[in-house]
Amino acid sequence: MHLSDHPEASAATSVPLDELVVARCAERLRDRGMRRTVGSLLPGVLEMYLSPRFTGWVGVSAKALWNAADSPVQVTARVAVRDEDISRLTATLRGLPAEDPGVRARSLVSKDLNSLLPERGPAPQEWVARTDAEADAAARQIAGDIAAAGFAYMESVASPRAYFAELTQQVWRLLWPHEGAVAYMLHGDRDEAKRMLLTIARPVAQYPTTWADEDLPSAAFFHSFATHFGLDLGIQDWPAKAS
Repeated sequence: MHLSDHPEASAATSVPLDELVVARCAERLRDRGMRRTVGSLLPGVLEMYLSPRFTGWVGVSAKALWNAADSPVQVTARVAVRDEDISRLTATLRGLPAEDPGVRARSLVSKDLNSLLPERGPAPQEWVARTDAEADAAARQIAGDIAAAGFAYMESVASPRAYFAELTQQVWRLLWPHEGAVAYMLHGDRDEAKRMLLTIARPVAQYPTTWADEDLPSAAFFHSFATHFGLDLGIQDWPAKAS
């Protein structure tokens, strides 16, 4: 079903401008072979198959520039690549289903679409919409930019070596330390994997090792991680969390 066939789209005023531009962009991306992320409630989040191990991901969002009914909306887009081996193994070690939307939203390699279009400047004007017509133009431009620059970026990092080289240059490994630790272990870097784990949680006391209630899921993850990789994390020697 196209947006124009949707009952809410028959009257422009029935759809807020931010929702309209995201929906139209998603429609155009589906026409280019992308699909809605399984389980996601966000219409602007889509995926595409790159290889059995790698999945391309796009997130499009829009927000009003100020709090007024006639405010223009600014549209942002991000492209990413998810390593399914890392994603599935991390989910297993955390006791989560691999298809959990929260799991699938975590990509260690990700870039703002703007950063892939340096010749266009930091804030392309066509990504600001004030009317339905401008929303359609913005959606058309963004979908075209994603197909031209975003798809090329995804394909360029969709191999184990290229993916790992890219993630070591990005901050996402710090924001998603569970996945980051798994990625480093799969690459054979135990020291960096342990450093990632230390950013997740630490005991509140040692001898015996004691965890805060909110950190018990992390402690369970550490146990599963160590068992899976046959690794002694030396948790008894970790510095306790400051009180």
